[in-house]
Amino acid sequence: MDLLDFETRTLYCDEALPARAKALIDQASAATVFGVGQGASFKIAEAHLQEAQKIAPDHLSVLVALYRFYFYTHRLEDSLDVAHRAIGLLAERLGLPASWNEVSPEMLEEASAGAMPLVRFYLQSLKAVGYLHLRLGAPERAQAALDKVQACDSNDRLGARVLSVWARGAIDGAAGAVDSIN
Repeated sequence: MDLLDFETRTLYCDEALPARAKALIDQASAATVFGVGQGASFKIAEAHLQEAQKIAPDHLSVLVALYRFYFYTHRLEDSLDVAHRAIGLLAERLGLPASWNEVSPEMLEEASAGAMPLVRFYLQSLKAVGYLHLRLGAPERAQAALDKVQACDSNDRLGARVLSVWARGAIDGAAGAVDSIN
């Protein structure tokens, strides 16, 4: 399975999004002045994104917008929750087990037929989980997620290997391993 095999398939962002949800995402973006807003503008942006989620709770574009908002406002636990939600939705759409721990490379290979963009998104979301656990000081959890990504991406197309090195360093007690990415 080559994760860089870009087929002419529909991407998650090409899927129809209710107009009101799209407008709310756009308003959230405007409220944060291209991601540099503060204080009240963050509250307004978050309210818009939460409303968009009520309108389209299973739309991946809404989850991406929420993830980015939380990530760039340094709300890493909230980002982690959104990443897990994305993994759950993608697992359901791809016919995979609900728990990523139970997913094998062979299962992803089978799921990739006709759905490579979703498989890539699934693994990128799992890589995000690893990165967030690393940032949150849970290197063992990070390593578990990153090991799964590496097992399914033997060519390291998604770049999980370098994060895995940082996680391993943090687990082994290497000074500054986690601080170097904070």
